[in-house]
Amino acid sequence: MGKRKGMLKRIAGPVVLVLVVIALYFLLEFIFSRAESVTYESPVEPVQVEKAEIVTISQSLSISGYIEADAMIPIVPFVSG
Repeated sequence: MGKRKGMLKRIAGPVVLVLVVIALYFLLEFIFSRAESVTYESPVEPVQVEKAEIVTISQSLSISGYIEADAMIPIVPFVSG
């Protein structure tokens, strides 16, 4: 009987470990199977491309004013002339 008890103790540890791993696997499978899957949606095109056409423009806009830069950048040549 002593040998049988020792053998059962040696086998019981790995069997319990395997059962715990299997239970953990099924628990995680259940949790992740309930989560919504993320699907990829292609982004909306920001620009619509059209073919070029030859047409007559019938509208025009005239504006008067001055164009001025925010800052002046002096350009100085290294060689005179």
